[in-house]
Amino acid sequence: MAIVNLANTLNPYLTEEIRQTASRYELILSGTREFLAQKAMPYQLTMNLFGHILGDYYGKTCLGAEGRADIAQMVHEIIRIYEERLQANDWLSQETIQQAIHKLESMAIQVGYPDEISPVQLEVSTDPEATFFRNTLDNLTHLAKLNYSQYGDKVDRTQWDASPAMVNTFYNPLLSTIVFPAGILQAPFYSLAQSDSANCGGIGTIIAHEITHAFDNNGAQFDEYGNLANWWSEADYQAFQEQTQAMIEQFDGVPSQGGKANGELTVSENIADNGGLAAALKATSALDQPDYEAFFVKWAHIWHNLLRMKWPAYFFKWMFMPLAMCG
Repeated sequence: MAIVNLANTLNPYLTEEIRQTASRYELILSGTREFLAQKAMPYQLTMNLFGHILGDYYGKTCLGAEGRADIAQMVHEIIRIYEERLQANDWLSQETIQQAIHKLESMAIQVGYPDEISPVQLEVSTDPEATFFRNTLDNLTHLAKLNYSQYGDKVDRTQWDASPAMVNTFYNPLLSTIVFPAGILQAPFYSLAQSDSANCGGIGTIIAHEITHAFDNNGAQFDEYGNLANWWSEADYQAFQEQTQAMIEQFDGVPSQGGKANGELTVSENIADNGGLAAALKATSALDQPDYEAFFVKWAHIWHNLLRMKWPAYFFKWMFMPLAMCG
């Protein structure tokens, strides 16, 4: 199995014939009709090695300091709204509420691009005399050794693992860190040219979604620094499990194209979607001139997808993504 995994990891750096052979499984699974064009591979493979360096340039050029500061302010505003919602909670004890607020306030936030590129990433280099494959293997080996050398060191929650050019966001429960790379801080999700209401319906719902993951059925098991720890009272955690079960039952069996939702599989994402939408809507209501139509139109816009009919069926059977991804 280790050999198979190694071959699968290295296949893009070998011949085009090997790349296409190794990609057939993914092609069949996704229902895609064609392989990723060979002319697109140089960009993809360059990003694999130099993603942090290129992402730094991308973030500073395509997002910039003004956009980065605007998003950071939005993150802190939504965190403030979550604190208000926790204070108003009527089924948790004050002790657990304060623990939750402490976790919220301790969350590490990464927006746009890092202040400085990690020295580890700056050590990535190429040898003009070596082959493409040799250069790739040497750099991957070098990065792996540097990562292993940090074993036992104090965790640096400001260090970026994702490229700033990544078009995605995530919450890492093991570090209690939320990450919003510059790649997704673009239209239609976000733009300084869009209204505040539209931005709340776009990136605002995503920001709130990721924050909510800190308190979903998975995130609830970790403390403010990402340690597996029980910070709940027994009665409060029981009440939380009852709320979680209600969410499972609400979505379980809901029909859509390709099948019916599995409430157990999607509960984490459903909690984040519901909590995120509620918090972002609250942020919109606090604006001087809230435009709820712009909010919901943008929210719908960022969720629309074009999928083959077989793909939703696969999602319903195996994946944890919510129904919104399959409608």
